[in-house]
Amino acid sequence: MIKQLILGLSLFVGTTFSASLMELLNSVQNLVTEYETTGKALEHPYIYAQLTSYYKYGKLYAAYAMDKQANNMLSLASCAALPFDCKAYRYFLKKISYPTYIRMKLKYPVLLGKVQAAYNAYASWWLKKHFEGGEIYKTYKNLENALKEDFAKYWESFLTAAPKPVIFKILRDPCKEDLFLTAMITTAYYQGWIRKVTFYGDWTAYRYLYVNGYLPLATYFVPYDKCTKYNFIYIY
Repeated sequence: MIKQLILGLSLFVGTTFSASLMELLNSVQNLVTEYETTGKALEHPYIYAQLTSYYKYGKLYAAYAMDKQANNMLSLASCAALPFDCKAYRYFLKKISYPTYIRMKLKYPVLLGKVQAAYNAYASWWLKKHFEGGEIYKTYKNLENALKEDFAKYWESFLTAAPKPVIFKILRDPCKEDLFLTAMITTAYYQGWIRKVTFYGDWTAYRYLYVNGYLPLATYFVPYDKCTKYNFIYIY
């Protein structure tokens, strides 16, 4: 099992091994089954929630012949259970503050695992669509809707359940991944899932996000410059 997963994950971390998408699907399915039959699913609910979610998104992308995206999702499933560094594709963990992450992992491990996977799956689509384009992102509306609806469900649940404030961090000079996060925070505000957003950080970054619609109009701004490369967004 471990050898199969390492072989599949090598596609992700850039070694010289190779494996077909089907082999990776089978490896992750076997890992899910192992967790279910050995009791690990109950012992490690956070990991198990990620495994099943990434497996679902991997199959979804594969159904539309988007093999690269499917491989990324399945590789993240492997990463959830194995000691490999997958931070490059973990959009969610790069943005959430450590205190918020720890509180959620202790109190709501299943919800954290599901929102993390849903966030990464939808971010993979959204970022490609908005910054690279391509006919495929105009054609596969059903795929987009499935990813978007799943994300919205878990995003609302996460923002509602999480102890307040929920703290996210973005770069002082916001990158594309930051734009996805702030766009999703803005959507959540106008949907009524959160009631207040406060931006701590650089005025130029705040102004750019605000003017371009990446922050709610009612966002509070607080100057903050404590020798850090991040701006911080507090959600209430």
